[in-house]
Amino acid sequence: MGDFGLPCKVRQLVREAQNVLSSSSDPEVIVQTLTRIACLLPNADNDESADFDDDAISGARREFAEHHYVRFCDFVVQKLDFDWFGKLSKEQRKCVDVFFLNGVYHEAFILLCRHVNQASPSFKLHKCTSLLEDFIRQHKMMDMIWAQCRVPTGVSQSQQFSQTHTMLWDQLITLLSTFPDRMANKLQKQNSQLFYPQTYFKILARDTMTVLHEIYKEIKASRDCVVSFISQLIGRICLQGHTATYLGVLVPQFVQLTHSDFVWCRLCNNVITKIPDRCLDYVIEYILQNVPWFGMVTKIIGDSILTNQKLAYIMTQKILLLRHYQKDLILHNTLGYLADSPARKHLLIKSLKTLLEVWGDSSAIKHTSYDQHHYITKAVLIALGHLGDKDVQEHKDVLMRLMMSGMQAHLDSPSMKVRRLGMVLAEALTKVIDPKGHTLKFEYEDDKETKHLKSLLKPAEDPGIEDIESILAQFALEDEKESNKKEIKSSIECDEVNTTEDLDSDDDLEPYDMSCDTKVSKSTSPMYIRDCMQGLITQDDPDRIEVCLTVAEKLIRANPDDLREVCVEFVKILLHLQDSHAIAGFTVMRHSAMVAVVVGYPVQVAEYLTGEFYSRNYNIRQRMDMLEVLAASAQELSQPSESYHVSKKTTTSVVDIKNTTVEEDSSNPTHWKDIVQKRIDSKTRRFAKGPSRPESVPVANRFAPVAGHFFFPLIKNYDTSINTLNLLDQDYLLLGRLLYTLGVVMYAAINAPICHVMARSLLEFIWVTRYHSEGFVRQAVLFALSMVILSVPPHYLVSDLQSDIIESRLWLQDVIEKDPDAECKKLALQTLMILETALKKELGGNMDG
Repeated sequence: MGDFGLPCKVRQLVREAQNVLSSSSDPEVIVQTLTRIACLLPNADNDESADFDDDAISGARREFAEHHYVRFCDFVVQKLDFDWFGKLSKEQRKCVDVFFLNGVYHEAFILLCRHVNQASPSFKLHKCTSLLEDFIRQHKMMDMIWAQCRVPTGVSQSQQFSQTHTMLWDQLITLLSTFPDRMANKLQKQNSQLFYPQTYFKILARDTMTVLHEIYKEIKASRDCVVSFISQLIGRICLQGHTATYLGVLVPQFVQLTHSDFVWCRLCNNVITKIPDRCLDYVIEYILQNVPWFGMVTKIIGDSILTNQKLAYIMTQKILLLRHYQKDLILHNTLGYLADSPARKHLLIKSLKTLLEVWGDSSAIKHTSYDQHHYITKAVLIALGHLGDKDVQEHKDVLMRLMMSGMQAHLDSPSMKVRRLGMVLAEALTKVIDPKGHTLKFEYEDDKETKHLKSLLKPAEDPGIEDIESILAQFALEDEKESNKKEIKSSIECDEVNTTEDLDSDDDLEPYDMSCDTKVSKSTSPMYIRDCMQGLITQDDPDRIEVCLTVAEKLIRANPDDLREVCVEFVKILLHLQDSHAIAGFTVMRHSAMVAVVVGYPVQVAEYLTGEFYSRNYNIRQRMDMLEVLAASAQELSQPSESYHVSKKTTTSVVDIKNTTVEEDSSNPTHWKDIVQKRIDSKTRRFAKGPSRPESVPVANRFAPVAGHFFFPLIKNYDTSINTLNLLDQDYLLLGRLLYTLGVVMYAAINAPICHVMARSLLEFIWVTRYHSEGFVRQAVLFALSMVILSVPPHYLVSDLQSDIIESRLWLQDVIEKDPDAECKKLALQTLMILETALKKELGGNMDG
């Protein structure tokens, strides 16, 4: 038969079969007709055909697949009702299934998905769903993907790419990546477990891996293949949000196969390189987060970063500067990959310089969160660990210049954690630049965080293929083993404790209790306040200074009358007293003594301290001491007097002693009557017994009459600018402490008549500083605002302060949404909750949102 007659014969055969299937209801006739057409399927098991000889069967199959397969399968699906299909036996029904499981795989998959989407609940929907289950279960998706990657003999890659890429690839990739969502939307509660994302994408990943193995064999045999389809499929699935499920199967295989096989390295490089730019971010991020060592990242990605601009942007900009991660592995892999090859080393140097510029930028320190800044610090330390001696000598001057400028910005920060980051990195950088010379050494608390930062200077080592395989085998079991690890750890600790007890059981030597021993001093303790003041002025006798400072608070509180004339002078001595002799507890004792003086004579001393705060001849530490003393004194004055509690306790104890004496002196008849009465009382229920506890005795608030002396002198001169003090510019640490102090004083004056005026003044001050660039100051502003809300009665908030409160509410919402400081967001949320509670309490819940 000539080539011209073959298409006509195939078309005639298909049309006859459609006519028979449309008119006949005999199962035998239906099966016989379907069997004749099944011989034309591209992947038919039987090569014999009654209608075509052996020479023409291949051409007939090609003609059927290209021009008749889709229409005939669509015709069969339309006939899938219970009356027609139900007459076939279980074996006879396989004649229908074979058209979808052994035909043109991508056409069958597209056809079944379309009919599932269009069908209403019916037998046809059920049958199409069952066919899709068999399609997935029998790994026909693997055959479908392989058909898109294989290049037929005599066809070039460019021809294969141009013929299959456009609409068909887009349609197939869309269906494969969204298949679980489509089936869930259509089937809802009747959805098959095989269509769940966790199950479906794992099967699809295994099928994809099988195809890659086939491509590997073709490459080894010097035959062409196309990996663009797989690359686009990986990217689209990751873009849909199934990265962990899908790549969790592929990436461990990539790590193992590329360990010692160059062909697999080249294949993985091509797959990663050809992923679309908009999807590449998700793939690279997962690889960097889960591959155990940066050497494996090199084998998977290769030198693709040198030719792919998107990949270069992701690894040198996005991951390092625009994001932050809790685990260090992504930084080790990223920077280790850049340093792993001389061809990529220049990217490491460039990234390190960029990181140091951002790290030392004062604006970045102020406007980024601590977690982000901590992440950048870790990146710089890891990058320093990968520098060679030649790199250090070549870029030594630039690195030192960037470090010095950044170091100043860190030391100026009010946050101790930020300052410590600067100290640790400066020490590390000087150690790398000149390991044998002089290195910087700062004084800071060397805790777990700083030790971890210092350990990052050592590059990660190759764990070996055995360890890598064990790590990869635990990818899916990490969550399940976490609880077991905790139980094992607790049991080990218990065993260690028991072992220690056994070892120590033979030790009969017990140390003496020296907790009550008193230190013997050569100087005698002063008995009067003036003697104490004279001792504190002494410069050449450290023992006398220590003794006088130790008893200062006790003398002040015991002799308040002797303090009247010298209270200001005493505070002045304490304020200027320096710890020149390293006295133990110096700061605490000095602070307690100053607080005792202020509590004794608040008006005179508060006026002195608030006036001196804005004077010229004081350093930051002394001004901070003034604020701390004023805040602590305000809190103590606002509490009930200790003498009241002492007298109450004494009275109670006297009454108890008298009652005890009466009971002891009473005779036996009275005693047994009391016992009987107590038993009766214990079993008797009384509904009106009177107060169960004595009424509280009101005590005058000692702080209310003097609150203004603490508050207004502090707030009135905040815009003062002198050589040693500029709160609105460089002295933001003092500004923050001032706001905290004003907030404490505000809360101490709660329910005082002057509280309303103080609240309005503090709100005006808050309004000036609410957008300060330093996070520490913004935190102080939020604290002060919360103190205003807690101190002022709610009715005053909604009446006299209504406009201020509305503006404050909007500002708090803005801070929660936009502030870069995580602590500011937390405080703003808490303050907003306090404000909402106060307003709802006053307005009875009828408040606009």
